[in-house]
Amino acid sequence: MDDDGDTKLGRVAPVEIDETFVGGKVKNMHKSKRIKDMNYSAGNGKAIVLGMLERGGKVRANTVQDRRKVNMQPTILANVAAGAHIITD
Repeated sequence: MDDDGDTKLGRVAPVEIDETFVGGKVKNMHKSKRIKDMNYSAGNGKAIVLGMLERGGKVRANTVQDRRKVNMQPTILANVAAGAHIITD
């Protein structure tokens, strides 16, 4: 067993992982704040939050730089137990 005891998710139940964008819509920004070619779907100007939910229990959330594996994986490895059942899209 690793030295962090039972602090990691997924030791007793599956863990659901997903990301979301937090921030206002581009169309609602003041014209002087908008950046040219900014759009809704790319998440430009929004914080990306990675959420991890252990079914029936604990929740963890953390911001990530972008949605690439190299930026999300360290957060997941730090919070989810090795061998845990992970459910994601």
